[in-house]
Amino acid sequence: MKIWGYESNGEQLLELSEVTFECTPEEIKKMINFFKTYEERIQKLEEERENNQDNSPCIVHMHYRDFYKNEANHGADFILATRIN
Repeated sequence: MKIWGYESNGEQLLELSEVTFECTPEEIKKMINFFKTYEERIQKLEEERENNQDNSPCIVHMHYRDFYKNEANHGADFILATRIN
């Protein structure tokens, strides 16, 4: 697993060695839901690719902020990304 990030208002991608999330119990539940939904999305995509015999590499990603876009979210965004070969 690789972890990347940006400085506030920065544009240069930085490789990180550690990330800390300061969360309320409700925010933790929302993060778990986000991760579960992403896992389901990856599983579905892998099944579709297997059925279509698609072996081309692709990268799938999903933004936490987009997942909860209807809520006021003034915190930082995080992105899950997966390379599928």
